[in-house]
This record gives sequence, C-alpha cells and structure tokens, in this order.
Amino acid sequence: MAISGRGARAMKKSQPLVVVNARASKTPLERLHLVRDLNARKNRIQDLTRAITLSGYTSLDQQAKALGLHRATAWTIIKNKHKLGRLSAKTIERIIANPETPPLVLTVIQEYVIEKHQSNARVS
Repeated sequence: MAISGRGARAMKKSQPLVVVNARASKTPLERLHLVRDLNARKNRIQDLTRAITLSGYTSLDQQAKALGLHRATAWTIIKNKHKLGRLSAKTIERIIANPETPPLVLTVIQEYVIEKHQSNARVS
C-alpha cells in the first residue's frame, strides 16, 4: 500500500537521522582532547576575525578581498558559522596565497596551522 500526499512527507520527516561517529569508540580522555582541540580551533578562527578587523577591514566586501575569499566564505568565517569548527586546507591556502592578506592575519593563520598540525599529530 503506497502512501501519498501529506502522509508520505510526514513519514519522511519523522525518520531518524543516523549519524555515524568514527571517533565514538575512543576513550573518554581522547574525546576530551578532541573537544579541547575543536574549541582551540574555534578560538583561533575568532582571532582571525579580530585580526582582520584590527587591520582596518570593517565591511564584509573589504574582508573578503583582503582574505582572497568569496564573500560567502568570508561571512562564514567572520560569523563563526563553519560546519566543522575548522577551516579547510583550500581556504587556508587561498588566504596565504593572497598578496593583499594583512600581516596580522597571516600570523594568526600560521599559528592556526601549527596548532592544527600538533593536534593531528597527537591524535594519530
């Protein structure tokens, strides 16, 4: 028996979303380190936001141009709305490669990359 109309849509919405977490089997101490690393990265991204603002770039268009990113990507960073709490390697590469990136922002990005590398080495 096929369900049509509203009932079918309601059933689709009520189905639970199954999320598989590969790190769920780690020990509580390892999970604690992962949460701390995530919070540290988010703080570094907030530092990036402060650095771009302190460098004199106040509008979103100016910030995007100074970072060498699309406006939407810059907005995601500035508003702290990134999905995984981290910047992608491609985004980092674009910021570093952009000749207009302010020195203060480059310093923050370098610190972010170092912390990210250290946390990955510790988890591995």
